[in-house]
Amino acid sequence: NIKILSGYNLPKPPKKAVSGGSSGSGSGSSSINPFVKVTLYDGQNTPPVVHVTETIEKNGLNPVWHEIDGILFKVKDPSTAIISFSVWDRDGAEEEFIAGAAIPVSCMRQGYRSVSLFDANHRSCGSHAYTMLLAHIDGRS
Repeated sequence: NIKILSGYNLPKPPKKAVSGGSSGSGSGSSSINPFVKVTLYDGQNTPPVVHVTETIEKNGLNPVWHEIDGILFKVKDPSTAIISFSVWDRDGAEEEFIAGAAIPVSCMRQGYRSVSLFDANHRSCGSHAYTMLLAHIDGRS
């Protein structure tokens, strides 16, 4: 069971960072509206299982999701399964990638965990240096 609790220091996606959010379609806000996709890739011939959090309006500094239930993933083979965390900005109907991380299920520990996030080029520097999610992971069946 995985619950997304909060985020920290989520940067603006490239389009908003360059334009300041004042041009283009959507609301024109310079603040981001983050949401998280948690995806299980089980390593079997099964489609990925995706959990999407609610969108937090205009808060990229420290969004809080308050997930009560989270998502219960059924993993068939932990040695080949991977959990992907990706943070997105929702601006109207558009979604833009902000940051992400992928962790093998066999390497995940139970409890409250800080998940460091990386940019689209798999780097954790510049505006992504301190970007992270706080999640609660409960591996019991």
